[in-house]
Amino acid sequence: MLKRILIISSLFCNVLTASSQIDTIIWQVCLGILDGENHVKAIEKTRDGYLFGIDLEKNGPGITNHHGKSDAWIVYTGNTGNIIWEKCFGGSEGDASLKIININENTFYLLNESWSIDGDVINGREGNFWIVKINSSGDILWENCYGGCIMGDQAMDAILMPDKGLLMMGRISSTGGDITAYYGDMDIWMCRIDSVGNILWEKTIGNEGADNGLKIKLTSDSTVIFIGSHEIPGGMIGCPDIGYYIYIDVWIVELDLEGTIINQWCYGGKYPDQGHDIIKVQDGYVIAAITVSDDRDVSGLHGTPGGDSYDIWVFKTDHTGNLVWQKCLGGYSSDYPKYIAESADSGIIIIGNTYSLDGDVTENHSLYDSYSDIWVVKLSSDGQLLWEHCFGGLATEKFWGIHS
Repeated sequence: MLKRILIISSLFCNVLTASSQIDTIIWQVCLGILDGENHVKAIEKTRDGYLFGIDLEKNGPGITNHHGKSDAWIVYTGNTGNIIWEKCFGGSEGDASLKIININENTFYLLNESWSIDGDVINGREGNFWIVKINSSGDILWENCYGGCIMGDQAMDAILMPDKGLLMMGRISSTGGDITAYYGDMDIWMCRIDSVGNILWEKTIGNEGADNGLKIKLTSDSTVIFIGSHEIPGGMIGCPDIGYYIYIDVWIVELDLEGTIINQWCYGGKYPDQGHDIIKVQDGYVIAAITVSDDRDVSGLHGTPGGDSYDIWVFKTDHTGNLVWQKCLGGYSSDYPKYIAESADSGIIIIGNTYSLDGDVTENHSLYDSYSDIWVVKLSSDGQLLWEHCFGGLATEKFWGIHS
């Protein structure tokens, strides 16, 4: 199966300020091997180019330092995609890149998952939250694993903290190792480390249901906020009990820098809803989620409520959590958001994937609704659709990772 990475760069200043249409592609380049899976999970802008974090499942031409099975392949390019250096990180088992975090112009954190205990993974700790600190040439400055049971951990996100350490977040299914509490099914685990990898604190958030955190942000108020979903209320999940079974709802939690919960809010309908990304704007928050609901907080679903075709659900709240506006985006197949940002003219840019050939989606290149295009949407500050654009070809193109 041929799956390569297509890197597209546009004039981002124009993309974020245009009110009518997206600009022409300026350059594009393919990276990876011809006969395997190449999933881009992370992209970070540098002073003179980009760092890409790619899941590479096998060795091939142009690949150096491959360890076996899957590796985290880091590629450093110039501003037009020319490769400056590339290097694989990992061991003999499966390893995957999730996020690249710019500390300064010369050092970066790599958030990875690892099931290896050899090769570059030599710290000897349990857990598959694998943090690697590298310099701008790709040399490892230090690396360490965190978590508990390797098979039960799933790293999701990490952010740079004011002391240049990291706050990482993911899902757990047991205690052990660095994890001191577990409440049931899947919980959210947060762990803060200093700039040399020492644990400052760790905290488990959840209850006996399935809980998930996908994105975490540092706010201008010196708090952190994460978005994801919860399955059932109770315990530390202070969401209302609606009175009938709720599959999952969007769950937003604000914490101080020591991990104490300050605020939390829940949104959704009767059927599954999950938050994917959140941004703070001048007068509140804007959230990108998925939904198959069409009641309570959600209206305008394109498909059948409770069906298997998701819409992108975008909604805005004020600073105290009150719903200001909401909108379902997509068609009658599934649509997923991966990224949301505020544009220079206070509009909202959403990037995701679409399988739809109808509804809000125009000019999807895919032959059938079993294939997907990358979908870019711009909304006004009050949620009105301004324009949308599909990128791709006749088969499938995707944003693979939530940090790409």
